[in-house]
Amino acid sequence: RVREAVVSTQSTGKLKKLECRSISMGQGQEVHARRLLQNFMAVGGWVLLQNCHLALGFLDELLETVTTSEESHANFRLWITTEIHPKFPINFLQGSSLSK
Repeated sequence: RVREAVVSTQSTGKLKKLECRSISMGQGQEVHARRLLQNFMAVGGWVLLQNCHLALGFLDELLETVTTSEESHANFRLWITTEIHPKFPINFLQGSSLSK
């Protein structure tokens, strides 16, 4: 199912002529995710962070970045995939439909 979601997200982004980039989280990928988020929040595009259960420590920072940003491009979207994990922050899921 995750693979289907990834393909669907990327296909939809292409149909809308939006750049869609993905990062598989874990082993230091937070640096690349931060850079991609900053760029796409400014210029628009879709970010897909996969396997977020491998970067639980990064998720609070990620949520704060997305929700407290002064300005985000109207075409910016953040998508995530995760496996079920007992320490996955529930506040991240509760804010999943936030928009400015």
